[in-house]
Amino acid sequence: MKSQLNYIGFIFSLTMLLLLGCGRQGKRNLSILPVSLTSTENRLVDSYLKYVEKVSTLESLQDVFQLTTKSNSVVDFARIIESKPDLLFYPATLWQMSEFDATKDFQQYAINFTEGIQSADSETCLLNGEVIHGVFLTPYKLNKNKEFLEPIVKMLSRYISKCEHSLALNRGKVSNVNIDLLLENKVLFFATKQTGDPGFRNFALENSSYLYKTYFRNDLRMLSVLKNDFLDEHFESLTNEDFYILAVGMYGFVSMYEETGMIEYLEFSKKIAFLFEKIFDSENYSLNQETKQKVEEKIDLLSRSMVCLGLFNLSVYTEKSFEDISSEIYLKTLRELELKAKEKTNFNSIDMNYSFRLFYYLFEYELQKQNLI
Repeated sequence: MKSQLNYIGFIFSLTMLLLLGCGRQGKRNLSILPVSLTSTENRLVDSYLKYVEKVSTLESLQDVFQLTTKSNSVVDFARIIESKPDLLFYPATLWQMSEFDATKDFQQYAINFTEGIQSADSETCLLNGEVIHGVFLTPYKLNKNKEFLEPIVKMLSRYISKCEHSLALNRGKVSNVNIDLLLENKVLFFATKQTGDPGFRNFALENSSYLYKTYFRNDLRMLSVLKNDFLDEHFESLTNEDFYILAVGMYGFVSMYEETGMIEYLEFSKKIAFLFEKIFDSENYSLNQETKQKVEEKIDLLSRSMVCLGLFNLSVYTEKSFEDISSEIYLKTLRELELKAKEKTNFNSIDMNYSFRLFYYLFEYELQKQNLI
């Protein structure tokens, strides 16, 4: 155990040498030399590498990424992760990078870091369903490595028990049922398919039903912007958090439709899709341009990554294709990442506009777009 955790201390520095090394030759060209980047994959990878480079220089994050030999216990490791939860998505992005360049050791670094997280979680229950999906289901989907099946089921079981205990103590409090639970559904349905245990599926169904009622059906303000007669003032009344909820809602409910065939979720996702199309479609001038610009600025990059995924997945189930608008939003996001990479000021890794969690979902979109996952 001790050697496992100590080894994690070298992962980030070794990864930096790998990421920033010259003359990478692999499955695709991942060079970060100042050449003209044409493919979205290269642009995304380039932004990711620059993000890793910048974050590694932040003094406040040295303890997190280096995880030196002073961190000799699971408790220390868990404490560091709890203070910087975005780091949990770091190995998920390494798994994804291994798909773009199989000749490098991204996969081995991901395995080592994943083992450390798994060991810590066994004693402290650090993980939620979203992270379990990213860190364990992602490599299974990419490599069909059955070694990840048992950890997925075990960790989800602990996580559900913890959630049910918490909900029993805080029954009726909306704050204890976060919209992010929608991002756990795929791995929960996967666990039921693998084990035959309906408990995972039921957990997803109950949470999704509650979230749909609480955040949308019973929220008149939110429903007002989802009507066909969109008004500028409806858009302007929405906050950054509202747009995040809508983005996660669309992406999550499309997934629910995929798993259950419940038409209500599909129709609701389509309503949200039309809203985002109205905001981002460059050829749509029905929305006041000043309002359009103000509204776009409220939608952070993480929300946009969810919108891209939701629109892309929705296209499979509708006569109307949303792939073009999802691509347009994705390109805008890449441009913003490239501009942000040029900034000289430091930033916090927990910032939703620049985080491992953001890159995880953008990589997910790129992999789906290329039909690699």
